[in-house]
Amino acid sequence: AVHSFSDRLMRSTIKKIKLDTGYIRVLTTLILINYLPSIFFVQAGASSLAAGLFVAGSVTAAISYWSPDLRHIKGKLFTIFLLTSFWLIISSIYLYSTYDNPKPLTSFIFIALAAYAYIFSNTLARTEAHNLEKAVYHFILITLAFGWLGALNLSDIGNYALRNKPVLPFSEESHYALSVGFFSCAYLFVCTPKRALLIIANLAAQSIIFPSLTLLCFTAIASMLTLSRFSPKYFFVTSLGILATLLLAINYAITNIDYFSSRLSFQDSENLTTLVWLQGIDLAWLNLINTSGIGLGFQMLGSTQTTLSDYSYLTYKISGEYKNLADGGFFAAKLISELGIFGVAITFLYAT
Repeated sequence: AVHSFSDRLMRSTIKKIKLDTGYIRVLTTLILINYLPSIFFVQAGASSLAAGLFVAGSVTAAISYWSPDLRHIKGKLFTIFLLTSFWLIISSIYLYSTYDNPKPLTSFIFIALAAYAYIFSNTLARTEAHNLEKAVYHFILITLAFGWLGALNLSDIGNYALRNKPVLPFSEESHYALSVGFFSCAYLFVCTPKRALLIIANLAAQSIIFPSLTLLCFTAIASMLTLSRFSPKYFFVTSLGILATLLLAINYAITNIDYFSSRLSFQDSENLTTLVWLQGIDLAWLNLINTSGIGLGFQMLGSTQTTLSDYSYLTYKISGEYKNLADGGFFAAKLISELGIFGVAITFLYAT
């Protein structure tokens, strides 16, 4: 009996250690991938987030690596990965040799990150559901805590003091908002109502205190996602009233707070946010047409081969520099400008 009890205790302890290991791996990876690129970008003075993302991905691959994952990779997936990698390498070398632009050579980093993502995806698949949920929840809480430090102007550490509106470890408010908003909306599908209320309340409060249009949008999305989990017979009764209240609150914020009204203005020709967004649409169209659907090439947006928009010249006139040329202002604009018809197809597949 003592021997049987010892065996059960041993198995239970081993199982708990495995579960805790999965939790630690997922939480550590989320912190590394979301925080480290921005820390490198600000503190090390990097030109982009790529260097920090590569380091974070390398560490993630090291802690997530499990040899059977690579032995059981599907042949079709491996073939697609090899062909895509070969195409990226050849096109990047061609663009570098032709235009003497080193930026396309970052495709090597992209290939490594794709491999790291595959390794980490297998870690997620092996992690017990409740440990995965716990890791995501704790990551959201940690990130929200950093958000409050930023709201209280306590992020001015080191080179962060030189940045405009930093939220340690993120270089700016918008990067923080995208990180916490994305994971919050995903987590709200599975969390308890109390946790959902806690997260939404924090997002709403921070969106006003910063203020941040991105956080305000995530607050609205998070509220609708939470309401969608109600049973059908309660959904329409409760959601209509809550949504009406939410819309009135958003309308009040947009109407009475100058920040929100200026960010959403499409009539003010000197609104840089609006101009950058319109520039992205123009860049995608102009560079798609002028390259006969081929695109500028990987990481070539913003190079001398880019066909500029009238909005680009207007932003230069207002601010003294071109704004968001390299990234297009939003991801779809960059994809279409650089990859042409292929970028259009990727955007369409993602949207559908």
